Amino acid sequence: MAVTNDTRACSYKALEKAPLCVARRSVPGAQNRIVLSYPNFQVLSPSSGYPDLGSIEVAYTAAHQLVEQESLDAYMAAFRDVTAYGEDTVNRIFRDLENLIHPIALQVVGEFSSDGDIDLRIVVDSDDNPQQGKIEEIS
Repeated sequence: MAVTNDTRACSYKALEKAPLCVARRSVPGAQNRIVLSYPNFQVLSPSSGYPDLGSIEVAYTAAHQLVEQESLDAYMAAFRDVTAYGEDTVNRIFRDLENLIHPIALQVVGEFSSDGDIDLRIVVDSDDNPQQGKIEEIS
């Protein structure tokens, strides 16, 4: 079995052109679980340079702020020019949303299809992450 360490750098510079924005809650104190799906997600694989195709689902319970949906759409679309592995991408989305809206609970699920026999599902959940909001910078 051959093991390789891919040292190609991940690049998130494309996200600078699509900043996330917040919106104030119109119903203060409501404990709604908000679920947003992005079914046509793409990120460039550092291994092959080809797009990895998948979907991202964001579910959160807002404290005081919501993520503005148009900015989230542009942010997700910007990943088409990002080079990163699926795991890093899902963690980056989780961290960016956690730092932006400080939700009561947050879950980000990424599902990536493969050309082979293994599909990839990554789940990052604030309930499972004791260091929520403290994920190291992936530049």
